[in-house]
Amino acid sequence: MLKDLLVGSQNHCRLLRFNAEDEVEPCSKNPIAVVHAYADGPYDRSSFHIAGRSDFVAMVAADLADSAIRKMSKENKIKEEEEESSRHPFVGLVDHVSIMPLSSQPDKKETDAAGRAARFVGERLSTAGVEVCYYGSADPPNYAPLADVRRNRTRFFQSGSIQGDESSNNTSRNKELGVATVGAPPQFVENCNVLLSPKCSWDVARSLTRTLRHRNKNKDGIVGVEALTLPYSHGRFEAACNLLEPQIGTCEEIERRVAQWAHSITSSNTIENDHDMDPVALLVERIYRVGTTANQCEAVLHKDWSQRSASFPKEIDNHDEQVYLQFINYINTPL
Repeated sequence: MLKDLLVGSQNHCRLLRFNAEDEVEPCSKNPIAVVHAYADGPYDRSSFHIAGRSDFVAMVAADLADSAIRKMSKENKIKEEEEESSRHPFVGLVDHVSIMPLSSQPDKKETDAAGRAARFVGERLSTAGVEVCYYGSADPPNYAPLADVRRNRTRFFQSGSIQGDESSNNTSRNKELGVATVGAPPQFVENCNVLLSPKCSWDVARSLTRTLRHRNKNKDGIVGVEALTLPYSHGRFEAACNLLEPQIGTCEEIERRVAQWAHSITSSNTIENDHDMDPVALLVERIYRVGTTANQCEAVLHKDWSQRSASFPKEIDNHDEQVYLQFINYINTPL
């Protein structure tokens, strides 16, 4: 099913690119592409990353979300007992749709376009029977941040196998389809997760999350970083981070703070280091991105795509094949 969703989205992009060449003012760069597709077995989740013109992104994302709802509602109905066993917090079959401007300092025109695109996707989901909670520029005049909407209008922080100190309100929802949070943040958001070794207990993992997270109570945290402690697999935990201001709170800064934290944990003898291993190697299995950066999206949109071009095969066709093969690899990676 996931492979079908990816291929369908790539074909939709291909059709839109073909039609774009017949426009009165054709695009100078690739107008739409699937940049990346990701599947995470331990979390039982997948994500698709699409970039391009806001109207094209809206059409592809709406069709993808609608197809996913229809396919999954037949094959994988949400039941309360399944929700409890899920490792990653979620509130619906299609849990989250985010439309983000690519420029580092988007103007009102860009943020408004992202908001309209998000509303377009949300309306399609509503038509399919999904309860939609909007955020950001898709939620005027409130413009509520995603975290606030999840906390105040959904059960996100009480779902899956999450074990946090957050509180949230229940929301009435279609038990089969659930809730979708759909919106547009003010700028591009990146994701960076820190997977810890089995040596790290829940409390130790939470100490890392508190180190990274930026809140009023933690002014020493990394600017723009939202962090959550999540169970992963085989007794491991990870700190899952949203980078709301990735030009300031970067993945590189997360790596630096993780190194400081690891040395602090070992020097305090919270975890024994019998073999004098490097503290990061002892406590951290990997630091990895989930998703894309704005630069990655722009690079794909500048690949050769025009059917009028003499090159063959097109760069974008090679890219589509690589995305598909990598997605298959993610799906087949052992838990």
